[in-house]
Amino acid sequence: MLDEPRRTGGRRLPERRLLVAGAILAVLYAASFVGIALTPLLVSEYPILMLLLQPTTGHILLVSARVGLVPLVVVVVLRRFAGHAVFFLLGQWYGERALRWVKGRGGSWSGPVETLEEFFARAGFVAVLLAPGTLVGLLAGASGMRRWQFAVLDLAGLLAQVLLVRFAAGVAADPLAVLVRFIDRNAGPLTVVFAVAALLWLLVRRRRGRTVVDVVEELQRRRRVRTSARRPPRPARGRWNNGFRLILQPSG
Repeated sequence: MLDEPRRTGGRRLPERRLLVAGAILAVLYAASFVGIALTPLLVSEYPILMLLLQPTTGHILLVSARVGLVPLVVVVVLRRFAGHAVFFLLGQWYGERALRWVKGRGGSWSGPVETLEEFFARAGFVAVLLAPGTLVGLLAGASGMRRWQFAVLDLAGLLAQVLLVRFAAGVAADPLAVLVRFIDRNAGPLTVVFAVAALLWLLVRRRRGRTVVDVVEELQRRRRVRTSARRPPRPARGRWNNGFRLILQPSG
């Protein structure tokens, strides 16, 4: 259904690009973990940092009343887009192989990726605009969508999402204010609970090999295996293995 990954100038993709993508995902994943673990403290004292680390819908709702519209939109849109862009590049580089690997992993991604793949085949541009995310970014990259097209659609979709959540926060301002006051009064104990729960969650996911860092590590490993399989064996190098070996080799 989707095209094979493109190659720059017909050459194999430089390994350093994959390392950079993996490093970016590792940083984003670590930031998300810290944001989850310290949610009560960040909501109470550092709402902008909360959005920079882990801009989930729930976190946006909690800190919406404490952050201006412009900084909220800028931080959340750019932070989310960073992860989407990396997955778009992974899809562009690996194509169908990345999708097959995600499906084969099982877990929470295998079902959604099959559903999104069917929808993306009929309306890829609409999918990026209405449902921007990591899986959609992966599909967009694998489908051959141009980078500028993905960037425009994904950013527009993220902007619409943030404004919608901001509007919802205004509608539910009173119950959210009650919840935020409770968090403010109990930020210390709640942070300890959140940190322990986040650590257990991380250990479980790491044990199952389902973190985004594991995705990149596995794809890199498979790429090295395929490259080694395609590479012709090197001739054995002996003492006389140079340009003069045929001349110096004794005749029968």
